[in-house]
Amino acid sequence: MQEPSFDALAAEAAAGLKGDRELYLEIKEELQTHLEDKAAKYASDGHDEEESVALAKKSFGSPLDMAAELVEANRGRMRLRGLLRLGFNALVIPLAIVLAIYVGYGRLARLSWIQATTASFVDSGGPTKYKLPALPFMGIEEDPLASSDLHQLRADEQNAADIHRYWEAHRSDSDSNIYYAYYSLFANENTVTHWKRARNEQEKEELYAAEMHHGEQLEPQNALYNTSLAIYYLQKGMIAKEERAKGPEVPQTDEVWNRHAFELGIAELQNAARKPYLHTYQMEVLRKKLVAIPAPRFTEDYLQLLMVASSETFPEYAKWRALARKIPGCARLLLAEGRRADAEAVMDTWKPLSLLLMRDPSNSTLIKVLVARAVATILSEKAAEIYDRLGATAKADEARSLSARLEKEYKDWKTAGNARNDASVALHGSIMANTLLPVFSNTPSTMQELTPGRMHDHVIAEEVAVQIVMLLLMLALLGTVGLGALWLLQMRRAAAIPFLLLPPAKEMARALLLGLVLPIVVYWVYSRLPGIGGREFGWRGMWPRFIIELGAVGLVMIWLPAFLIKRYIHRRCEGLGIALPPRKEEWSSGWKVYSIVFAALLLAAVALFFATQVHVTFELVAALLMAAGLIGAASRYALKKRREHGLYYGTLARSMAAVYAFAILFLAIIVQPWLLYNEAQWLRRDTICFGYLAEKQNIAGFTSIEAKTVQRLNAELLTAMGEKP
Repeated sequence: MQEPSFDALAAEAAAGLKGDRELYLEIKEELQTHLEDKAAKYASDGHDEEESVALAKKSFGSPLDMAAELVEANRGRMRLRGLLRLGFNALVIPLAIVLAIYVGYGRLARLSWIQATTASFVDSGGPTKYKLPALPFMGIEEDPLASSDLHQLRADEQNAADIHRYWEAHRSDSDSNIYYAYYSLFANENTVTHWKRARNEQEKEELYAAEMHHGEQLEPQNALYNTSLAIYYLQKGMIAKEERAKGPEVPQTDEVWNRHAFELGIAELQNAARKPYLHTYQMEVLRKKLVAIPAPRFTEDYLQLLMVASSETFPEYAKWRALARKIPGCARLLLAEGRRADAEAVMDTWKPLSLLLMRDPSNSTLIKVLVARAVATILSEKAAEIYDRLGATAKADEARSLSARLEKEYKDWKTAGNARNDASVALHGSIMANTLLPVFSNTPSTMQELTPGRMHDHVIAEEVAVQIVMLLLMLALLGTVGLGALWLLQMRRAAAIPFLLLPPAKEMARALLLGLVLPIVVYWVYSRLPGIGGREFGWRGMWPRFIIELGAVGLVMIWLPAFLIKRYIHRRCEGLGIALPPRKEEWSSGWKVYSIVFAALLLAAVALFFATQVHVTFELVAALLMAAGLIGAASRYALKKRREHGLYYGTLARSMAAVYAFAILFLAIIVQPWLLYNEAQWLRRDTICFGYLAEKQNIAGFTSIEAKTVQRLNAELLTAMGEKP
């Protein structure tokens, strides 16, 4: 057969369709096959080869007339296919890239903030963890109260004036007294309002005393202000031997520094002991801060609540411990001066003050209860000694008895730690539970309580895996688009321009179903099977297994859809008459290119990982530039080695962009929202850590376990003191 003549005739007849390269080759191939079939029929009727070819051409008619008919018949089809290609290039690819950046990298950056914030709770004194730069509109506010006037209530002595201004702005509120009490915790002679106007230390002292007396006028029954003044005056007026540094050069004696301040401090101490309650209102202020923050949905929102709660400082703890050392010192100084009645009156304040601290409604954190216990223990021990010197045997015996009971309750609480519960939390608890709960091992956590936090960790890990897959698909998409553009430039001179083959909806659906949906469903079912999936265990003990599982399903999600679409494109190119390379040649050059690209991506990933641990900006940039160089070298190698079949490789590169783009859209629009939904659900169910924080009005401590522990321990200490809880 004179196939070249048929080829030219078919090409001339289909020339009007060259605007759509795929359609042109398809129609040209059909016309050529039709002519060959005609010639074969004439040959079977007894005509020789030349006559058969001539008769076939004659029956075909004029190529120009055929070209006009083909153009007219395919005008609508060409327009639709053109719009589809334009929409894919102008809309689908950019949309996939934007979604991969915002949904993939954007969420990954927020999760890096979560990881760094969680690490800060574990190692508060260690180096600050690096956080991936946030995208516009996707950043996380370090201070969620920055836009609220509650920002003025920052727990800091340097912020005392702002707290006072907040109280002034809300002094007409029915509960304004809580803001003034909160202010008094951070105020001192150098931070009270108008302290800069003071001309000397005496005026500073007067200003501070006036502020505390004003608080007492606002809430006369609250011992907070008298206690604050007692601590202030006694710090200026005397030093107890327990406060002195230990050493042979330091005299281990009590000493009066300022008689006037000493006497004022004793008077305020006795006033405080007569008050019915002491209330710092710290938890009330904290609840107001938490209520002002929008309702949490995702992990970063809950961590913001935790950060606000953990930023609450308790400056009064150190002051109360100091007061516990000063009270016995005051009694000893008065005894030395022969003022036995005054000494006994001062020492009699020990039990009322201890009970005031224990009964403070803000005693919602374990450390606050332990400080109150330490103060009561110190005072009871020293009270027994002072009473012995005074000859008050009954009071001395009572103090010793209470001291022994307090110590016993504390030791019982410490030794009640449950090693089995510690092991259970370590094995089945979440990362946050393992961070916050070990100190509360004497308050057991059930498997049911640990499950939501643990499952939340697994969902977060799955989100990270999906985001990494999404970013790798975006890199593959950019790579195919870039490589297709290079082939376009290379092959333009050869008049064999690679074109874009958009797989039919059926082929694309099949690739996404088998390559994405099926692996995800299989993984989801397997990972949630009791006893098989391993989700009854936390990340701490089995993280290698979980990473291998996620890595395996991630690789399948990247490779399988591309493999299925590549097979379709290979068949389509073969059907369009495009010369295909031998399989061995394609595989040989392919694995070299893929190996170089994989090494580049691995280098970038390792550099990025280390950059999240420490600040290594220069090394990160250098590694990324090296990775880009490796990818560039791989591209040049591919263009050189595969030039002979450039039309096929160029068409393959341009056409593979479709599967990567639609895979990204599927993950971003369907999978990621589903994971976010599960994340929010597990967070709400977590009654130990995260979900507990969402109960802003009832929060007491960092976790529900701490709240239970504090309530129980405080009740036991009050019972030891002979009081009803």
